[in-house]
Amino acid sequence: MKLFQIALLISTFLSCRENFRYSIKKEEKILLDDSSCKIVSYYPVIGFKNNDSVMNELNKNLSVINSLERYVVDCSTFFSPEYSKEKKEIIGDYKILFETDTLLNMEFVVQSKYLSKKEYRSVFIDLIKGQLIEGHQVIPNIDRSKLYPYVKKFSDSTGIYINLKAYEKESNYSIMFGKTKNDFVLYLGKEGEFGGYYKLSIPWKEISN
Repeated sequence: MKLFQIALLISTFLSCRENFRYSIKKEEKILLDDSSCKIVSYYPVIGFKNNDSVMNELNKNLSVINSLERYVVDCSTFFSPEYSKEKKEIIGDYKILFETDTLLNMEFVVQSKYLSKKEYRSVFIDLIKGQLIEGHQVIPNIDRSKLYPYVKKFSDSTGIYINLKAYEKESNYSIMFGKTKNDFVLYLGKEGEFGGYYKLSIPWKEISN
């Protein structure tokens, strides 16, 4: 691609982003830093161009989505004894999966190289109301029987136990999911709870027919 084409694409993207009604700033907070553990939180702060105060309550909620405070009191108890002499670092972070001028889908994650699993949580935000909303309000009437084969294949191929009952057609288990432009993103391993340990992307075209 020629340089002027690249410049045009960048210019178009920036001009579109500037037309959005809001801004997103990434903040960092160190909750703990002692001889055994360091806990770092990265979280978004959303502001409307004309009224930042609308987002105050929302931002307060977003700053604690990863629930890192649970590690502060006695961080070492969350790790295997084999790492007792290592300084552990736990990081809470996020990324944007889907973004328009009225809707955001953010994926929050907690991870450490000394923890065997990541913890995911998907959050949808109604930017008109400045509120967190439930996933089923964004993607209603999900046919879980179309998810089932993908989840079973994941479980069978990895040997990881997944509660497959949550993906049966009439199941009322809560499941965690998100979306990108092209994929339905499913978070597995904490069925019935708010979160997941594993991430599975399924093309929209495979489940929307």
